[in-house]
This record gives sequence, C-alpha cells and structure tokens, in this order.
Amino acid sequence: MANLISGRNATLGIESDTTPGDYTTIGQMKDISVTGFAVTMFTMSARDRDFVRKYPAEIDPGQISFTLDFDASATPAGYTSGLLKYMTDKTEKNFQLTMNDSSTTQWVYPAYVMQFDLQIQERDGQTADVTLDISDSPILA
Repeated sequence: MANLISGRNATLGIESDTTPGDYTTIGQMKDISVTGFAVTMFTMSARDRDFVRKYPAEIDPGQISFTLDFDASATPAGYTSGLLKYMTDKTEKNFQLTMNDSSTTQWVYPAYVMQFDLQIQERDGQTADVTLDISDSPILA
C-alpha cells in the first residue's frame, strides 16, 4: 500500500470477496477505541440461599472506532467498492486488525460499518473516522 506512515500501531485489512482468508490492507489505524466489549450475566436464585448465583451468559463484542490513514485507491478500500459501499449496502465483512507489536497480534472479526467520515487534507492526504459494530465473536491471535 502506498504512503504508509511509520510509527503507527496497527493496520486494517478487509477480507477478499473472492478468496476467503485473504486480507487486503487498506490503511494504517490510529486512535483505536474498543467500546462495549462486555459479558452479559444472568442470575439464579434458590430458596435455600441468601445470595443469588451469577453466571456469564454471552459476550457482546461491542464496537471499534478508529481514525484510518486511508488509501482510497487500494482495493477494496475505494469509495465504490469499499468501506462506504459496505456501509450503504449494510454488508457484513470480515476485518483484520494487525498490531505492530513483537508478535504481530491479530484480531479478526465480522462487523458492519456504522460510521464513515472522510477528511481530505492537502498536506496529510486522506483520513477516515470509522466505527465498526462487531457482529460476532472476534478471533484473537
């Protein structure tokens, strides 16, 4: 991908429509925020107990928001075939977040694009503020 800015912590890839498991990097992420990642609990009480018993039921994977140093020319990042199209078509896609750490930690998760705000600046190129609503269990590797 062209114009990667050194020193960023993570990249975002989108899974190919034709080759499952093959991810194309569409930009470098910065200012990443994961919100709402929480366990839903249910409680059970019994007549012979003074306290209720709590059990984890399911995990809500929440949302991930970030600013992306965006390359609109990278397939599938373009305006007509990428994030904006996935949002307007309400298409679930598999995304891959790759951390820039010593073990290149990866999160792979299905999500819907919930927000896409594009900024075009003469000096800094294109950035996009993106929010993805994670729709199923992320794979953390």
